Amino acid sequence: SSQDASGGWYDAGDYGKYVNAGALAVSDLLWTYRMFPEQFTDGQSNIPESGNGVPDLLDEVRWELDWMLKMQDDTSGGFWSRVSGTEDVSPDAAVETRYIEDSDGSRTNVMPTANSASAVAALAMASTIYDDFDPEFAATLLAAAEAGWAYLEANPDGVDSIPGPYMDNEDEDNRLWASAALYNATGADRYNQYYLSNYQSFADLWQSRIDNAYGVGLMGIVGFMEYGMSSNADQAAINWFTEQYGPWRAHMIERSETSAWGTTLLDEDFYWGSNGPALYTMVTMAVGDTITGQSDGATLRVAQQTVNYILGQNPLRFSYVSGYGIDSVRHPHSTMWSKDGIDAVPAGVMVGGANAFTNPLLYSSYPAKRYVDSDHAWSVNEHTVYWNSPLVFTLAMIQAG
Repeated sequence: SSQDASGGWYDAGDYGKYVNAGALAVSDLLWTYRMFPEQFTDGQSNIPESGNGVPDLLDEVRWELDWMLKMQDDTSGGFWSRVSGTEDVSPDAAVETRYIEDSDGSRTNVMPTANSASAVAALAMASTIYDDFDPEFAATLLAAAEAGWAYLEANPDGVDSIPGPYMDNEDEDNRLWASAALYNATGADRYNQYYLSNYQSFADLWQSRIDNAYGVGLMGIVGFMEYGMSSNADQAAINWFTEQYGPWRAHMIERSETSAWGTTLLDEDFYWGSNGPALYTMVTMAVGDTITGQSDGATLRVAQQTVNYILGQNPLRFSYVSGYGIDSVRHPHSTMWSKDGIDAVPAGVMVGGANAFTNPLLYSSYPAKRYVDSDHAWSVNEHTVYWNSPLVFTLAMIQAG
């Protein structure tokens, strides 16, 4: 059978498109608009949709949301996890037939519950924002989210992912996020009760020393953030959040203030895509401060230091964002930009950054120096939509002051 799965964002250095990775990037960008709407206007990005009365940021996010809707099974409400592309060609030539990957041996038509729950959360969150611009589209998003929740309820024991990138067989954190987003969107008690029955089981997320506030496969904290922004949030749950968040926040501030480079990254945090988690921490701190009423300015200072690090205040004196800085990324690991026949890459692309664990050939005694600007070095020089999305958030926060 055939399915229209056109549109959407290429996730990273190849032509794959992934529901859970896309849902994370969508969430980050919607958080950006939710927190700093005055920073985003119609026409500021010169995209095809400019001039339609909708902020360009939301037009861009809609491109991915429309694709996510196509990845939903109309019968069950579940979501297929990915569409893969095998082309090794320039973007204009990447027109081969692509396939939804939904089989694993004897398992067919697989719709993983972790991916489905992430889609539910992103769509529900989006419905609350697009309602101001296109109520009909917002209603479509919410209906799809609720159908996805029905799929989750029909599969309480979960449906495992198929092998491959972003494989995630633990869906509890995604379900928590989905319940919070649906409660925020609808006010329905059943979503509230699910959240209240499960949120405390994720207390350990605040205890980890690894600087990974959230990310693909680790969405519990985003669930806390989403629930905390609800006007009808349970006060006991907010009090619990405040008790967990306060010490975690203080620890992150201390890490920034004692770091030579001003970031919250420790040596053990330099794994694949280390720049992304450094920025996820900024999203968590900004939203957490809003929920708890914190306004001492420390989060903004840490954010400024983190962006300084990204843009070249680091052991390599190197900007991880193309086109920004005298010495910046020129050769990201990317099929589209290595095959397009153009020497330069677009300005504004952030790559993953130093990685101390994946490539033994990138040796240095200092984890933060294990990096090379090469289009062959996927372990340090690939880009993803969900690393760049928290950069947009953090820059908007700094711009807003």
